[in-house]
Amino acid sequence: YADFKGEKYQASRWPHKPVTFAGKRVGVIGTGSSGVQAITEIAKTAGHLEVYQRTPAFSAPAHNRPMDQAEFAALKARYPEYRKEMKAGFLGAWGYASGKNAMDLTPAEQREILDDFWNNAGGTGYCSAFNDVLFSEEANKVVADYLREKMAEIIEDPVLLKKLTPDDYPVGTRRPCCDSGYFETFNRDNVSLVDLRETP
Repeated sequence: YADFKGEKYQASRWPHKPVTFAGKRVGVIGTGSSGVQAITEIAKTAGHLEVYQRTPAFSAPAHNRPMDQAEFAALKARYPEYRKEMKAGFLGAWGYASGKNAMDLTPAEQREILDDFWNNAGGTGYCSAFNDVLFSEEANKVVADYLREKMAEIIEDPVLLKKLTPDDYPVGTRRPCCDSGYFETFNRDNVSLVDLRETP
């Protein structure tokens, strides 16, 4: 690392000036929360992006979008209610939650909630989609399998799919990620993955 002569950036110390990756060969080390977000942006302009992954990440759409002033004002007007919900919630944060236990529901009812989460809420709410996600292996598996299914719908290359799919830890035991097209990024011709478990 010390001998590398090219540009180096660390997500937590990003420079307060424009950075361009246009046409450059870029390597991103890590597929945690910062990596997942940076990779999707860098891939848009990089000549080639090589992603170095030790552990694959669970992730869901962030649903980031511009907000009009009326929507923002309505959200701001509810700040006291959101704060109350945050303090009452077991995660200490406001977000998607059905308020139900996955294991009390039929598979169809579970699916309806998870589809609503994926299509409308997204973010890191998969850790709180059901009350028992972090407390029941069976409930956790319902959410993990759903997220894996979504990855399989997005990632075109079966070899990449296998490498990018978490299979050795439960949802919520690593920092949850949300993204704006992370898995789709690996369908691009200018993006490749280096699996550090295969080639340390």
